[in-house]
Amino acid sequence: MLHRMVLVARARVHLGEGALNGDLGLMLAAHMKASVEREMTGGLVWLDGWFLDVLEGDREALRSFFLAIAADPRISDLRSEEFLPIARRQYARWSVARGDAAIYDTSALRALREGHASAAQASELVAQCLRSATLAESPPLVAA
Repeated sequence: MLHRMVLVARARVHLGEGALNGDLGLMLAAHMKASVEREMTGGLVWLDGWFLDVLEGDREALRSFFLAIAADPRISDLRSEEFLPIARRQYARWSVARGDAAIYDTSALRALREGHASAAQASELVAQCLRSATLAESPPLVAA
């Protein structure tokens, strides 16, 4: 059965200039590989020291992915804000973007910084960042 999972985690890796050549780049490559192999669609954004991730796919693929990243020392404070069945996907591919805290919804950013961003707030931040600042994306994985 198709599910959506919304994750929020604090970054414990360098996210500034040159970060894509270090741990951040390795994390993103592994995430894209896992997404393609498991037919997970959605998007990952790093914003203001946080990772926001919206994933859609098979329930077991999402659970397995969550367990794998929960053990990753490059993130902390991992929270699953949403894990629920969905009728259809919103995304046809997996994408990644870097968010700019200066241009996104300040109430959602404030909630994120305070550790209580809702699934809806995190999902909207991901969608906003992907619309304006996508860095990479997989080929279409499914017909959304």
